[in-house]
Amino acid sequence: MDGLFFICSSYITKPLRINTSYMYNLSQAHLLTPPPSPQPTIQSPNKSWSTRLIDGVISATRKKKRVTISLKNTVLWNPSRDVNTPNHAFHENTVTLLNKLVQMYDIYVITQLNSKEERDQIQQLLMNTTALDARKILYCSTEQGKLHMIQHLDPQIHIEGGSESTDGSFIINQLDHVDKKIWIKKVVNQTLDTNQIQLANSIHHTWIAQC
Repeated sequence: MDGLFFICSSYITKPLRINTSYMYNLSQAHLLTPPPSPQPTIQSPNKSWSTRLIDGVISATRKKKRVTISLKNTVLWNPSRDVNTPNHAFHENTVTLLNKLVQMYDIYVITQLNSKEERDQIQQLLMNTTALDARKILYCSTEQGKLHMIQHLDPQIHIEGGSESTDGSFIINQLDHVDKKIWIKKVVNQTLDTNQIQLANSIHHTWIAQC
């Protein structure tokens, strides 16, 4: 029995031989294997930088209903007859209304410009007196550009007042997909479908101002 025990003990305590070259090969293979390549971010080549910027801002605010406001003749007015020498100011009590709407809705404001000087003037007015997000203050140079912005933002509500040379009818007639439209005109001389469009001579006389 002692001999048997000795033989078993020798067998158990026999040192193990480790194939170090195999381990080295595994380690070497691990070091030589390149990490997985990161997946590239694909951006549509057809999107401008301004469109991509708008996309980023939209993705950050999705809880509130989105409202687009064309500022001229709705919130802002220009007493100067010369579009090249603008003198913009807020319609009476519209700053208070605009700041209230910012709390209730996801507000984007759009201004159709005639010059860089006009842009600087309006930007200063808005930043000094309103609670608007600077990223949501947008500018364009044509009605078609304004329409493109509105369609891309895809609002539930749009407020339109035209510009110095237009009454806003072009924009209103192109926005069939917008649930609610408010059209501000100096002279209200037509009847519209009140379920989708409200026509008024002042933003203060509209349903959104009464909320």
